[in-house]
Amino acid sequence: MKNVFLGVGFFVFGLSSCQKASDWLNEPRSKKDVTFEKLKDYQELLNNTSVFNLAMPGVSIIGTDNIYIRDEAIQSLAVVERNAYLWNKDIFEGRSSIDYTGAYQAINYSNVILAGIEEVVRNDNNKALYNEIKGQALFFRALMYSELANLFCKPFDQLTANVDKGICIRLNPDINSVVPRSSVLETYAQILGDIKTSIDLLQRENKIKTRPTKVSAYLLLARVNLLMSNYIDAKRYADSVLAISDLLIDFNSAPNINLPYRFPDFNSSNSEIVFYAQGFPYSVILPGNNINLALVDTFLYRSYNENDLRKMYFYSEIDSSTIKFKEVTQERQQFFLG
Repeated sequence: MKNVFLGVGFFVFGLSSCQKASDWLNEPRSKKDVTFEKLKDYQELLNNTSVFNLAMPGVSIIGTDNIYIRDEAIQSLAVVERNAYLWNKDIFEGRSSIDYTGAYQAINYSNVILAGIEEVVRNDNNKALYNEIKGQALFFRALMYSELANLFCKPFDQLTANVDKGICIRLNPDINSVVPRSSVLETYAQILGDIKTSIDLLQRENKIKTRPTKVSAYLLLARVNLLMSNYIDAKRYADSVLAISDLLIDFNSAPNINLPYRFPDFNSSNSEIVFYAQGFPYSVILPGNNINLALVDTFLYRSYNENDLRKMYFYSEIDSSTIKFKEVTQERQQFFLG
């Protein structure tokens, strides 16, 4: 009797749970199988700051003259950092570039979003959100393409831009499609086109500093034109930024100089931050306690007026020949390292 009772019990449970089983079968096996159907889903994708904001290409900063490394520390650096610092011809030595792959990951996300939102039914109720999402995706794609072009291509030269090798311009989410390298001229045309389109779609300002706005789009447009030596346009777009946001922090009223981190961060009301992004944390350029790394060029430091408050807020003078950028707080460094 006990066996019969259990059998009937399982049979009844099976009948009552058919609908639930059907629902379960319709669930995606993993997050990778999720199909985005609503605009808010694409906004959630754009909110992934690890992809869009926290790993900007930064290897080029290692080779600048604003920092230096003590000779005895050079050989202890990671291969890519050492080669970049020494301006060696082969920087990566067959290794993949974090800057390159990270930027193209963001570009692919942008392409997924731009293709996907075209399938969403649009109406007067969601038009504003649609424009905002499209504007953000175009901005991020342009931002990453501009970083890649600045890092991996020859500088823009009007006389040779049509023959100089640019980057691979991917405009669709199909990762299996083979895209040849464009010219530098085509690369910058794509970048400028994306930015200008985004300006018409983005909000004027946004309290969320990791989201692009008209202000940050104008700022990017000014920077790209500067890279192209279009100085008149660079100034015009820089003026467009200042016309919307021209507030500066008064160092005389800034927080106590002895605080570990002396300014409001991007989550706070820092008027000088119009868009927040940070480079990949290479050890060479990350402020820290290592006395051999990320040392500030002394000529740069001495160029400040003796009473310039930036010397106190940004730098630590360990001795007459050893200047360091002030270290960030532990919490902020943890955030920086992801």
